[in-house]
Amino acid sequence: MYKKFLFATISCLIISVMVQAQTPKDSIKVTYSSTVNKTPVQPTYYIDSVPVSKKVYTGGIGQDEIASITVAEDSAGGKIYINLKKRIERNFLSLKQVSDKYVKSAVSKFLYTIDGTLFTDEETTLDENYILSIHVVHPESSPFLKENKLAIVQILTRSKENLEKQHQIRIRGAASR
Repeated sequence: MYKKFLFATISCLIISVMVQAQTPKDSIKVTYSSTVNKTPVQPTYYIDSVPVSKKVYTGGIGQDEIASITVAEDSAGGKIYINLKKRIERNFLSLKQVSDKYVKSAVSKFLYTIDGTLFTDEETTLDENYILSIHVVHPESSPFLKENKLAIVQILTRSKENLEKQHQIRIRGAASR
């Protein structure tokens, strides 16, 4: 039995050395990531004591609007309480609810971006009052989208940068000297 184990170990070592010798030194390292079975437990968010969602886009709340943040830990993923200086009526919608309400499309599968960041969970919520614009990229604009019957919903928020860019005039073409 010892001889079989020794033979197997030496064989694995030789194969490993041969594979390493065949790999070019300047090869590109490719890594893969997956969120399958690795999704951490998300905390529940409360804004002014109102439960929002376990996945909320808080980009609509400016630092100057926050009076306090309290984190309470528990076995269910914890709770984050955000108390604002001034109470504002908020209408939180999931990304699915946003597409149902505003997007007119024959497809039912969507990719969502908020201010250029991809969101893969359509249960992520954001304040409807914080939406500046919604742009939909229809499947007909790309063979990949058409083949997968998929549309892209690009949401711009009322962030300071987006509001400033909204009033800019951009001229395309060659720059004059």
